[in-house]
Amino acid sequence: MKLREIIGNQVIRIYRAPEQSLAPDNVKALDLVRSFEGRYGFFQGPRTVAEFNTQSGITFLRGQFRQGWFIDKFQLFPQGALVEAKVPTKEIEAFLDDASEWVREKFHLEEAAITPISRFYLSQVEVEVDVALGRELAQFDSVGKQVAEMLRSYGQPVLDFEVADITLRPDAYKIPGAQPGAAFMFMRRDKQPFESRLYFSSAPLSTPDHMLVLNKLESILKSKKTTAS
Repeated sequence: MKLREIIGNQVIRIYRAPEQSLAPDNVKALDLVRSFEGRYGFFQGPRTVAEFNTQSGITFLRGQFRQGWFIDKFQLFPQGALVEAKVPTKEIEAFLDDASEWVREKFHLEEAAITPISRFYLSQVEVEVDVALGRELAQFDSVGKQVAEMLRSYGQPVLDFEVADITLRPDAYKIPGAQPGAAFMFMRRDKQPFESRLYFSSAPLSTPDHMLVLNKLESILKSKKTTAS
């Protein structure tokens, strides 16, 4: 398996509820925001009182970390922070560690205040895999052929259908109050012929864990151990 491109990654950290928060019109809050913008070179940050709304997220756009890569988006919430960038999640984590330590020093906070109680990820990548879903999951050929034959009977000139993606998700409805989270998806790349072997994958995982799962999936497909459900 070859990682071709990181389409976009996201890291969310959830923190303990702060003991106190700054009002948006507080001079210290304004100073903190401007200092934060300057530290990471953000091209855009909050400028109006309405944009200081932590409930909808105080948003900073297009920053840079250690002169190496761009932060597409940083959002600050009452008990969390969200970062989006086209780099491995470990690089985003390094930025969040740096930013958290900087804020801790500014406010003289305890270490516990910047220690996340949970983390969420969204990893989206393009990979090149030497497998063909239609071939490896040939047990579905008869279904794809039947669908195509029906469409041709409608006068539509289509080829036989074949498996083009795999989606996995938990049954969140079995857990009271739970909301369906992001799914694990593995699908052929849009606007590419099937023989290109290019796939898009999205998962609620860190980059290393995402690649581990993709390598496992590739191994299963190559060994043809997958069976129809």
